Order: sequence, then C-alpha cells, then structure tokens
Amino acid sequence: MARTAVALNILVLLGLCWSLAVASPLPTANGRVAEVENGTKPDSDVPEHCLDTWSFDAATMDHNGTMLFFKEEFPGIPYPPDAAVECHRGECQSEGVLFFQGNRKWFWDFATRTQKERSWSTVGNCTAALRWLERYYCFQGNKFLRFNPVTGEVPPRYPLDARDYFVSCPGRGHGRPRNGTAHGNSTHPM
Repeated sequence: MARTAVALNILVLLGLCWSLAVASPLPTANGRVAEVENGTKPDSDVPEHCLDTWSFDAATMDHNGTMLFFKEEFPGIPYPPDAAVECHRGECQSEGVLFFQGNRKWFWDFATRTQKERSWSTVGNCTAALRWLERYYCFQGNKFLRFNPVTGEVPPRYPLDARDYFVSCPGRGHGRPRNGTAHGNSTHPM
C-alpha cells in the first residue's frame, strides 16, 4: 500500500514538473525563449523551421542529403507557386527554374541567384509544368500547351487535350480512331 502511495506521488510530481516546463520555457543563453506560443518572442538563434509554428512548404534535398526549403532557396519568388520546371543551359539562356503563379511567370537564375519576371501573354495559369524530350509544357486543367522557355512563344495549334497525349484514357490517345476532339491522334504529333 505504501508503495502505491509513493508511486502515485511521483506521478503527480512528474505531471506538475511537466506542466510547469511546458507553461514556462527556459530562456536560452542570451535570455530569449525559443517558443512562440503564448505570446513569447521567438529566439533569433533558432532557425525558423525549428519553431512550433513552422510548417513544411515545398522542400527537396540536395546531392549531399541536406534539406532545402523553397522560401530559403528562391527569395523573391512568391509562395506557393502553382507550377515549376527546371530549365537547362542551352534550352534557356542560363541554368535555372521557371515558376508559375496565376498569370505571372518568373525565371530563377541559379548562377546569379536572382529572379526575373517574364511577361508572356500566351503562357499562364499553369497548374503543372513539365520538361519532356527537351520541350516545355504548361498544363491548364486537362489541357496543355508547349512553349519556348526563353520567349514564351506557343505553337498555333495549342492548347491540346492532355488525355490524348499524357493520360491513358479509353478510346483516346495516339493510334486510336478519331475521338471527336479534332486533335490528339497519330496524325497530329506533339
């Protein structure tokens, strides 16, 4: 019976200590607290992505396995982008990434770490972007268009229906009989 009372008292004390620790975070060496809840000021020594209020955005890993976050890697590019596609030197004037958000487009230059807005009236509202066989595509719902990554020029027959080229749909696609979309069979290459 005495053992049960001691164990209960220890649990109560541990619970009290835990409550106090959560309610009153310890200050760091410079006197600021590292929590943001309850109106306390964030510690400038703590990276933003270590705070409780932070959440994942677009992220990837570099060749060393270091996590890279969109907001840190592409300052000046509005977040969140609707679509992005890497553009290689030779296809673009320099190595970089094309970003799309609504009707706005930007090119991020890897060498200079700068962004340049593009004013292409023919390319916009991309819900996804893709580089395939050295060509660049902007998807707009179930439609897509091919575009020049330097000039933004779009060939005249676009947009086309993605279900005839990129998605396997019954009765649609290359080599199928005409399906009523007036494009998208083997006689109309992309």
